Amino acid sequence: MVPNKLSIKTANSFLKTMKEMKSIILSSDELIFDFRNTKYISPTGAVLLMCIVDSLNENGVRSSARTGRSGLLYNLLSTLGLLNVSENIDEVFQKIMAKYTVQLERCMSYEDCLKVQKKIMANLSETTDCVATTKASIDYMLDEIYENAGTHGYMKYEKSTSYPLPVYMCAQSYKTHFEVSIYDRGQGIHNSLMQNKDNLGFNAKESIEASIEKAITGHPRKSPGFGLYSAAQFVRGNIGGELHIMSSGRFLSVDADGILNQKGYLVAGTMVTAKFNLLSETPFSETLEGDFSLENQLDLITDLINNYE
Repeated sequence: MVPNKLSIKTANSFLKTMKEMKSIILSSDELIFDFRNTKYISPTGAVLLMCIVDSLNENGVRSSARTGRSGLLYNLLSTLGLLNVSENIDEVFQKIMAKYTVQLERCMSYEDCLKVQKKIMANLSETTDCVATTKASIDYMLDEIYENAGTHGYMKYEKSTSYPLPVYMCAQSYKTHFEVSIYDRGQGIHNSLMQNKDNLGFNAKESIEASIEKAITGHPRKSPGFGLYSAAQFVRGNIGGELHIMSSGRFLSVDADGILNQKGYLVAGTMVTAKFNLLSETPFSETLEGDFSLENQLDLITDLINNYE
């Protein structure tokens, strides 16, 4: 049964249940997701469900949804892109929700991710009064995180290269608040860090904490490893901001009060969820100053351009 609210707060326990039922599920022909008691699904829940469905299909297990042909939940599933419907069951609801939702997308390349990023930023501009520093931070963060998915997750260092599996992206704005979730099914943060001999002593718990430190997770093309570090700095300076990372059997949460590193149940791949208060300033310029300022990165930028030619 899908929980009453499938969001970042309940995702880990939902994954735990799925793990405990794994052998039963994989020996079945079909898994039915029971949404009858579910009232809300966040972007995190949407990417999680779609990834599970895709994984089941690859293992020969069909999946279906148990929900009525009416009501808000059915329309929410449709709006998020989790159900394909030929007609609008509640046209008014769908129009309202669609205004604030960037539907779940399966991206098979950097270019696909870039298209979704443009949709997200257009949605923020059209439907919210997002302050300039927060909009700039979200825009910068999106590119960093989905590029991480390609380089670290799937080890595809050329932007023109297709991914072997999707990068899932979904976002919603709530007038004053914003949430985005990005999920790849690659090797995970711990395995990625183990490719650097300086990180060989890290266990999974240490790896996920190291991922939000400056210059830890750079890829072989000399990227400075600034994506998750900058995202963590952004949310720490945004009133109500949150960053959640699931990877390698760990679940890391970051906000202004500190970090929480607990056991997680997402074993394969990495899911990153970020939340922002759109009316709060975010330390965009301050985060990009110093070692990662444009002035100090000219050599790096030149190298990257040469490598992508």
